[in-house]
Amino acid sequence: MCQPGDANVTWYDGNTYYLNVDENIDVRGCQLTIQPGAIVKYKTGGTTFINVTTGGALKAQGTSAKKITFTSANDNSIGASINGSTGAPQKADYNTAIYLAAGALVWSDVNSLDDLNIEFGKRGIVLMRYIGSIHDNNIHDLNCGDFTGGGIAVVSGGVTDIYNNTIHDINGNASGGGIAIYSTSPTITNFYNNVIRNNYTGYGIARFHGAITNFYNNTFTQNQGGSYGGAITSWGGITNFYNNTLTYNTGIESNGGGGGAFFGNGHTITNFYGNVITNNKSAGKGGGVLFDTASGNVTNFFNNTIRDNNSYGSYGGGVYNLRTITNFYNNTITGNVVTTSSDRNGGGLYNLGNIVNFYNNLFADNKARSGGGVWDQNGLINFYSNTFSNNSAVLFGGAILTRDTNGVVQKNYNNIFAFNTGTAVYAQGGQLDSNHNAFWANDTNITGATEGTGSVYLSGTPFIADGTDRNFLLNTNANAGQPLLNAGNEDSNGVDINNFFNIRTSYQSNKLDTGKIDIGYHYDQNGPYVQVLSPSDYNVLSGTQTIDFNFESEFGQPIDLNAQLEYTTQQDPNSHATTPGTPPQPPTETTTSNSPDKTETEPPPTTPTTTFRSTRTTRRIST
Repeated sequence: MCQPGDANVTWYDGNTYYLNVDENIDVRGCQLTIQPGAIVKYKTGGTTFINVTTGGALKAQGTSAKKITFTSANDNSIGASINGSTGAPQKADYNTAIYLAAGALVWSDVNSLDDLNIEFGKRGIVLMRYIGSIHDNNIHDLNCGDFTGGGIAVVSGGVTDIYNNTIHDINGNASGGGIAIYSTSPTITNFYNNVIRNNYTGYGIARFHGAITNFYNNTFTQNQGGSYGGAITSWGGITNFYNNTLTYNTGIESNGGGGGAFFGNGHTITNFYGNVITNNKSAGKGGGVLFDTASGNVTNFFNNTIRDNNSYGSYGGGVYNLRTITNFYNNTITGNVVTTSSDRNGGGLYNLGNIVNFYNNLFADNKARSGGGVWDQNGLINFYSNTFSNNSAVLFGGAILTRDTNGVVQKNYNNIFAFNTGTAVYAQGGQLDSNHNAFWANDTNITGATEGTGSVYLSGTPFIADGTDRNFLLNTNANAGQPLLNAGNEDSNGVDINNFFNIRTSYQSNKLDTGKIDIGYHYDQNGPYVQVLSPSDYNVLSGTQTIDFNFESEFGQPIDLNAQLEYTTQQDPNSHATTPGTPPQPPTETTTSNSPDKTETEPPPTTPTTTFRSTRTTRRIST
């Protein structure tokens, strides 16, 4: 295309450029600029690609209104028709849309590949060197065959940001059909807002070997992988994995696992939170998620929804864990199953690792042969303030089974076990320390251990049970929810993150409760939540007023609190009337605090019949 000494080349908006050659088209010692709206068509036969190599540079940056299209010569749906075109483009008609070799040049103006539409080849983008970003691309209808990384392949060098890409309908025999980051050298800083769907490959639609700092807000749906990971296969380190959606993905081979995601090779994950992992299935271990290899740790696993996943050939319908997890809390794990005729266990969680702090989780409607909610064979050290409802086991441990000499559940306190079948808690040779738990409508409460002191036996359901997001809040019935209020055993200082459950819990009213902790699962139903303590709405205000209120975000999540003073000269009968005086002044500056209790001081808004309506100030709040 161009060589050292040649003039730079520009391909223009609205034109169609046909690459009627075999093998590679070199960009060497010059720059190729492809304008938004240009169309590039490749000769069919599976060998053609644009090769940006030594001293060459490629500027391929479309716009949202004018994508740059890379497609097959047989595609007559866009641009000029090519002589001999069949009008029926196929996957793998050409080799690769863009190949950025190690010797390619990158600078500030040529540091991204964005707003591209890539289709009907084997691979979309292959990187052998660093580039700043890959974003807002639509990469689809490819067949990578035995190549790794059909949509995007980052072989070396890394990328700072990969975001807002849609990668779909790619199939092949190798791993990472949608995207692959392989060898140990590439690093990605941020991988976010990508949609990866309807892909099929050997294993792992997104395969990661290099390190990724932040992996968030991505959607993986209806992908199918082989040995490891129906959607995600991670052999590298992901520091923060959060707010991702993994749904309807399948791992089809029994020797692997992780219908939604597989994490191997022992790399540490610092934070795994806010993810929605639903309706995935695996022929192997972990219908939803598989944490493989005991050498890797997870520091915080919280605020995840893991629902309706299925391991139909092995263990762990929701989660299969071999790692040390320091804090496992505030998760909703419901409707997960192990469906196999053999002895397979752990409907919600199958744990062969070591979980240090396990608290404030909801396990409901999970099923397995044994350990319908949880199967533990290595250790749940601090196990408190969880709710297990309507879990079932064919044999033992509808809610939880702990077994062998390594199965240890210490400080089994403040939990609710209700409507579980197959014996709610079954200690099969392990150690179980149980106190201050509540039991209702289980076929058997505990086998293999004592129920302990401070246990509460209910004669009615403790839950509101209205089928909404408030379903598991405690009701006020005297023989059911009421006995659980402030009935929990105090957890030891330092076990509870930020000592949260020693200073507040939520009851049916969703109000802050600052007494002794309740028995069961505590959570914010409709955060953020604001409760004005004073003044009440019937007070007549005069002078400088103090507004005292509690402010509560969703558990563990920082949010913004906005406040401003609003008033009108017409009194609202439902608001606070104020007395006459000097004209109103701007609100005084307020201080920022991380406490859930805030005090705001406002000057007197003293225009006659002025009405106080609301407060708003901008600040960052973190629970």
